Amino acid sequence: MDADALWRRFAAHLARLYAGAADPTVERGSGWLALLSNQPHTDVNLCVLLSDATRRSSEDLVRLFERAGVPGAVSVAIGHPV
Repeated sequence: MDADALWRRFAAHLARLYAGAADPTVERGSGWLALLSNQPHTDVNLCVLLSDATRRSSEDLVRLFERAGVPGAVSVAIGHPV
């Protein structure tokens, strides 16, 4: 199973679902992806650290949430060295 590919497919699906939200954002960085509804609920601001994520990737992802000013939930892809 390619966990990264599944997360990318899930993110594409969520992007379509969030399209009706007031201000949705799809963000990607080295080793991560995020879908933010920009609403104040963790369950609608989701992101994942992919298998090639580094400490820098994690820091960049946290900064994304800080800039957006919303809480979020972070998942870790299978195979990521935790």
